[in-house]
Amino acid sequence: MVIVQAPVNFALIKYWGKRDDTLNLPSTSSLSISMKELYTITQANFVSKEGNDEITINNKALHHKESGKILTHLQFLKNYFKKKGSFVIKSENNFPRNAGLASSASGFCALTTACILAMEEQWKSNDELSILCRRGSGSSCRSLYGGFVLWDKGKSIDGNDSFAKQLFDQNHWSDLHCMVICISNQEKEITSSTGMRQSKETSAFYEHWVSSHENDLLKAIEYIKDKNFLSLAEIIEQ
Repeated sequence: MVIVQAPVNFALIKYWGKRDDTLNLPSTSSLSISMKELYTITQANFVSKEGNDEITINNKALHHKESGKILTHLQFLKNYFKKKGSFVIKSENNFPRNAGLASSASGFCALTTACILAMEEQWKSNDELSILCRRGSGSSCRSLYGGFVLWDKGKSIDGNDSFAKQLFDQNHWSDLHCMVICISNQEKEITSSTGMRQSKETSAFYEHWVSSHENDLLKAIEYIKDKNFLSLAEIIEQ
């Protein structure tokens, strides 16, 4: 049995839209801040006897149709490490799930890491682990690190250059604080993946947003480096 805890991360400069939906490759790079106070704890057990994977989230056993994305990722990990068997997964969040607080980021980061260790496997580098997390949920690759994290969109078709790196640790800007106000714990009506797809397909501004994005990202990195809150806040809003 393996237990892993992973934090939520909030995008300051977002990625929105993918160049490859299957590999979760983003159209743009992104920059986030990790929130250690909000997290997912995942327990993974793996047995070599083949059977159905079992998934419980926040003390609720998920039916097959509810857990399709998770089951797909579990099978991907088994195939990647050439393992046959089944998982028993128990996961809990200390914040509302699917309510806009990035539960998939912390969730798939904790899930991926716990499952690899439960199979008694190991990743070759943090870059590889970040890529494996990304396959479950794009933004989960950023939850491997604390502080400020950059997810490089990469250029390779296979996605091997699209992973997250820590730019500044959690001690870099010690007097910066984040406040989360939860106005509803209901699940959001439209998932992020659906929203991204709709924006990419229907917004007349989407391509302009992509083309202007890198300049905004570079500015934001400099503002964080210099601890320039006002300029950072303005570009995040923009």
